[in-house]
Amino acid sequence: MNKFAWLMRLLPVVGTLVIGVLLIQHIDWKAALSLLKTMDPMLLLFSSALALSEELLVGPIKWKWVVAAVGLRLSFIEALIIRMGSQPIRSVAPLKSGEAASVLYLVRVHNMNTATATSTVLFEKGVNLWATVAWMILGLMLIQSPWFALILVLWAVLPFIRGPWSSLSSFLSEKFGRVGTFAAGMLDAFLVLPTKALILQLPMALLFTGLEVFNAWLLLTALGAHVPVAAVMIVISLSFFLNNIPVTILGLGMRESVVVAGLSAYALAPTLLAGGLALSVVEYLLPTLVGLFFLKSFLNRCMETQP
Repeated sequence: MNKFAWLMRLLPVVGTLVIGVLLIQHIDWKAALSLLKTMDPMLLLFSSALALSEELLVGPIKWKWVVAAVGLRLSFIEALIIRMGSQPIRSVAPLKSGEAASVLYLVRVHNMNTATATSTVLFEKGVNLWATVAWMILGLMLIQSPWFALILVLWAVLPFIRGPWSSLSSFLSEKFGRVGTFAAGMLDAFLVLPTKALILQLPMALLFTGLEVFNAWLLLTALGAHVPVAAVMIVISLSFFLNNIPVTILGLGMRESVVVAGLSAYALAPTLLAGGLALSVVEYLLPTLVGLFFLKSFLNRCMETQP
C-alpha cells in the first residue's frame, strides 16, 4: 500500500481526533458526560428503538425499492442483510469507500453491472439528501427565512432537469480521462433510473431522515435543552451534508461541532455537546454494533458466490 493510500486511511482517524481535541479544549466535556448520566433511561430506550427502526425496517424497504428500479427484486431479508451487514464496513472504511460493499454484493451475487450497482448507492444517497433539504426548507419556512422560497424552487425543479446532468457526464468523460469516463459512466447509470423511482423514494426518504431529526430534538429535550423544532430541522439537516465529507469516523466530532455551533443560542455548550454525543451513539454507533450480527451472513454470500 502506497503512502497516499495510508494517508487516506488515516485521514478519518486524524480528523476525529483533531475535532475531538478542539471540542474538549473549548467545552466542559466532564459536564457533558455528567448530563448524559442524568438522561431518562426509558426515553433513551425509546430513542434507540426509533433509530433501529430506521435501519432495520425503513432502510431495507428503501433499498428494495431502489434496486427494483433497475430490475432486481430482493426479498426483505436479503435487503436487510445487505444494509445491516455492510454497515460495519461503511463505518470503518476510509473516505466513504465502504459504500462499495453493497456494490460488490450486487455484482457478485446478482451479476449486476458495476456502474448500475454503483448507481443504486448514489441514487439512494441522493434521495436521502433531497429529503434532508425538505426538512431544512420546512425549518426555514417556520422561522420565515427570506431564503425559503428560492431553496424550495431549486429543491422542486433541479432533480427533474436531466439535461444539465447529461452535460456534466459528457464533460467528465472528455476532460478527465479514464477517471472521468468512469465517473461519467456512474452518472449515466444514475440517470437511467426513472423519475417515477425518484418520486416513489421521496416519502420513505422523508420518513428515514425525519426520524433522525425527531430523534435529535428528543435527545436534546431529554437533556433539558428547549430548542425550537425549526432550529433542529435546519441544523441537523446541515449536519447530514457535512457528515458526507469523509474526514471523521462515523461523523464523530463533525456532528457534535455542528450541533454546538448551530444551536448555541438555545442552550449551553456542554448540553449541546451531550446531545450531539447521544445522537452519534443512538443513530450511528448502535446500528453499527447491530450490523455486526449480519456481517458474517453478508460476507459469506459475497465470498461463496463467484462473479
